[in-house]
Amino acid sequence: MKKRLSALPLGMVDTAYAAETSGVAAQSYYVAGGQCGDDLTWTLDSSGTLTISGTGPMYNYSLWDNPWCDIALRSSGISTRVVNAVVSSGVTALGERALADCGSMVSVSLPETLLTVGESCFMSSDALRSITIPNSVRSIGLGAFTACKNLSRVTLGRGLQRIGGQAFRECSSLSSIVIPDGVKKIEYLTFSDCANLMEITIPHTVTVIENHAFANCNILSRVTFTGTRAQWNAIDMGDDNDPLLSANITFAGSGPAAPTVTAGTDSQGRPTLKWNAVTGAAKYEVYRSYSENGPYTKYSTVTGTTYTNTAYLENGTTYYYRVRALNSSGVAGAYSSVVYVTYKQTLSAPTVTGGNDSQGRPTLKWNAVSGAARYEVYRARSRSGEYIKYSTVTGTSYTNT
Repeated sequence: MKKRLSALPLGMVDTAYAAETSGVAAQSYYVAGGQCGDDLTWTLDSSGTLTISGTGPMYNYSLWDNPWCDIALRSSGISTRVVNAVVSSGVTALGERALADCGSMVSVSLPETLLTVGESCFMSSDALRSITIPNSVRSIGLGAFTACKNLSRVTLGRGLQRIGGQAFRECSSLSSIVIPDGVKKIEYLTFSDCANLMEITIPHTVTVIENHAFANCNILSRVTFTGTRAQWNAIDMGDDNDPLLSANITFAGSGPAAPTVTAGTDSQGRPTLKWNAVTGAAKYEVYRSYSENGPYTKYSTVTGTTYTNTAYLENGTTYYYRVRALNSSGVAGAYSSVVYVTYKQTLSAPTVTGGNDSQGRPTLKWNAVSGAARYEVYRARSRSGEYIKYSTVTGTSYTNT
């Protein structure tokens, strides 16, 4: 662990202190600062705003060892506590116990560059009432918010993949929380002793709920599971989770109905699919195979009800397709019946313009046609006359010499 602390020279503190006590509106002034990462610095001002600036991860700290939670300048009689924490863009990790036991801290602002929240990072910061975890964060460490007793509102970002054990233990004001898709495990003691937790949403991605994850959550009454009942029953459920199991569980995972798909081709012979709009569908996944029985590979995800296969096509090959709908929680419904299309490449006609070269000889120019390997030029003595092939070229111009 590394840390460095600097404080305002005494004379500057005394001046600001005198202005404050004399009734003159005082502006915030620098109180202390230092280094908190190899490329990070911190400053604390007299309003109680802590600012973490720079790039990369913070240092880790021991309990009660972070240098900013209570700065006392005894020589001036001023004690400054962190009230607001601002973590600037560029910071990638909050260190272990970095903001633990900041008992006066009421707000925290976190950047979209943040990837991890360290172990016990906010533990026992009793004044903190809400926190928004950015979508960039992948992991919340062990005990990160343990005993934040006034924390009543938590918003977890969409990118979250892990919530460490005891992360919200003893958050006794927390009444509801939504765990995002991507989290696969609710670890031991994660929500234990959350005495006011009444409602929780658990994603269908969760396959393990460890021992005591919901111990003593005695008023938990509403659970929304974004998967199916069968997926819920398949969860590896640990001991001492009775409050969770006795709550009213709603299953949001009966996926949308299967769409009815019809196949065709566009003007270039490429496979096209159309299907009906399915009630409750937020998007559709299109799968393709070289045989009716698979294997099928997902080729596209679309929000509309049409699809054109524009790539990875071989002339004369038959392709098999099926489509399924997904709801807003990402729960998929059944696949459609299989449809198939044989790709027969059709070339569109070029648009030709005529002219003369410097010797008066006829010249032709045309647009490049998608899929064309070469072009044939025909000539006749009248518009309705017999046309004879005069040349085959690979470019998009021709001079009749």
